[in-house]
Amino acid sequence: MNRIITLTTDFGMSDPYVAAVKETILNINPDAAIVDVSHSVKPQAVEQAAFLLSCVLPYFRRSSIHVVVVDPGVGTQRRGLALSTDEGVFVGPDNGVLSPALNDEEHQSGVDGHASLSFRLASKRSRLTNPHFQLSPLSDTFHGRDVFGPAAAHIALGVKPSDLGSRVDEIVALPPFRFVLTTAASSGESSTSIDSVTLSRRFTPTNCRRLVFA
Repeated sequence: MNRIITLTTDFGMSDPYVAAVKETILNINPDAAIVDVSHSVKPQAVEQAAFLLSCVLPYFRRSSIHVVVVDPGVGTQRRGLALSTDEGVFVGPDNGVLSPALNDEEHQSGVDGHASLSFRLASKRSRLTNPHFQLSPLSDTFHGRDVFGPAAAHIALGVKPSDLGSRVDEIVALPPFRFVLTTAASSGESSTSIDSVTLSRRFTPTNCRRLVFA
């Protein structure tokens, strides 16, 4: 059975970037089944990308590989990660966008600053540093094509995430998303919506917590 690779990016569809990522994946793994979650994430909107992926995650096979490329820190020292969990494998930058990989307990620990819990991700998280599984030459600004896409393609072929690089002991995590019940003033009707505070704030380092694994 071919493994599904999902793509969530802020690339838009008017430029060739999405096609370049897909072609890189298919050059490595011609049988990959690629599913687009969204390429209309607002530029650098890390929280929006994480929210969109979390919405569709329950409907995908647990063998799926989820690539998220919303990467304000590309070209800096920020890390690329592969996180292997019971819900699938998550590939992307270490900026909070991979927060859907975390369960509720892990999310809350990121908010509370706890560091002594036993986490589901133990021994299943790697920094993407192995050049054998990346394109060469490596672009400073297009890691979706050169790092994350190839990593997903190789994982779909059976490469273990641990073969892609060294183990990491902490990741950047967003606070959990919360839903609130709102009432329309004109009609008095109630509706459920995402907390506007959660999604309206711009991404800054203070919005994230570095989650340390015991």
